[in-house]
Amino acid sequence: MRARLGAAIALLASAAIAVACFGGEDTTIQSNGGTTASGGHGNAGGQGGSGNTGNAGGSGGGVTPPPDFFVTAYYPTWSRMTPMEMSYRGLTHIVHFAAAPTQDPAESYFHPADLEAGTQQADLIATAHANGVRVVMSVGGIWGTGADNMDFVAADAGRLTAFVTTSAAYAESKGYDGIEIDWEPPDTAEHFSSMLTQYRALLDDWTTDVPRGDLVIAAASTSTTGLPSPRRSISSTS
Repeated sequence: MRARLGAAIALLASAAIAVACFGGEDTTIQSNGGTTASGGHGNAGGQGGSGNTGNAGGSGGGVTPPPDFFVTAYYPTWSRMTPMEMSYRGLTHIVHFAAAPTQDPAESYFHPADLEAGTQQADLIATAHANGVRVVMSVGGIWGTGADNMDFVAADAGRLTAFVTTSAAYAESKGYDGIEIDWEPPDTAEHFSSMLTQYRALLDDWTTDVPRGDLVIAAASTSTTGLPSPRRSISSTS
C-alpha cells in the first residue's frame, strides 16, 4: 500500500510529543508477515518481532519497526479502498484525514462531517485496532482555506480553546487513539506552540495507561514560523 513515512522529531521527553514534518513524498511499504511496533499484532505471519505475534501463518517476516518507532499511513476520507481491504502490515499508526477547522462558532470551529461518511470511521478504527494499529484523527489546516481557517482559530485564545477542546473530546468519544495536526504552514511559532500544549494536556487525560493519547503533527516549515526544517526519520508518539 502507499504510505507516507512520518518524519518525526521528538520534542521534550516530558511532553511526549512526536512532530511529523512530512516532505510530501509517497513511499511504498511492502511486507510479508507479522509486523508492528513493540507489543502490537501483525495481520499475517507468526512471530513478527520482539513482543509481536501475527494473527495467522507460519514464520513472520516483512518490516518490523524497532521498539518505540512510529510508521504511519494516511487514510483519506475520499479513499475508494475500504478499511477491510487494506493491509496493515508494518504500520504502527494510521492517520484518518481529515476533520476541518472552520470559522463557525456554532460548530466550535470544528467540522468532522467528512470523517463520518457511511461506515468508514467505525470500520477503520475497528479494523486497525484488530490488527494492532493505532488510529489518530487528523484536524487538517492543510494549505488554502484549511490553513486560513486554522490561522483564524489559533489567532484568538478563546477560539483555539474551543476548537481543541471540542475536537479532542470528539476524537476520544469515537475511539481514536490521538490527534494529528496537519497545519501547513502554521502562521506563527507562538500559535503553533499554544495549540500543541493544549492538545497534549487533554490527551494526557485520556487514559492513565501508557501510551497516552498520541499527538502527531505535519507542519511545513517557513522562514516566519521558526519551525525546524522537514527531515525524514521515525520516532515515537507515546
